[in-house]
Amino acid sequence: MNKIENALKLLSASNETDYRIAANTGITAASIGNYRNGKTKPTKANAMILINYFTNTGFKEKAQDITTNHNTPSESTEFAMSLIEENGSLRQQLGEQINENKHLQEKNMVCNEKIIKLKSEIEELKKQLNFREAKYQTNNNQLSDVAEPKVTYKKQRSK
Repeated sequence: MNKIENALKLLSASNETDYRIAANTGITAASIGNYRNGKTKPTKANAMILINYFTNTGFKEKAQDITTNHNTPSESTEFAMSLIEENGSLRQQLGEQINENKHLQEKNMVCNEKIIKLKSEIEELKKQLNFREAKYQTNNNQLSDVAEPKVTYKKQRSK
């Protein structure tokens, strides 16, 4: 199911008024009404807003359920405990993600240090290469002088 279809499904399943959804999402009530009656479909951006709204309001609805739908104290307590358990699970997931991020940051730092070291080594090798090329050129010039000596003759003066 794509995002637009998912948003429409969530919208049609909701008991909230178009006005309330509009007030909480920033999408006009007329658009919400058009989505519900099938005149138009939401854009991908509006579909994401609706999906986020309905998935995040699930927590609000659960909190309202504690006071409205659970008549006995034991039902309310049981429901509250399930929320606490879900909260703990989400906190654990968040902690794992934070630890993974720290691990990745450390690996990134090590990689950056290696890159800096390699760049420095490359620069040193370039300097050595330039020095050797200059030395080679000097030696080559000296060899050509030996192989082809420059002979200069002095003219003798005639008497």
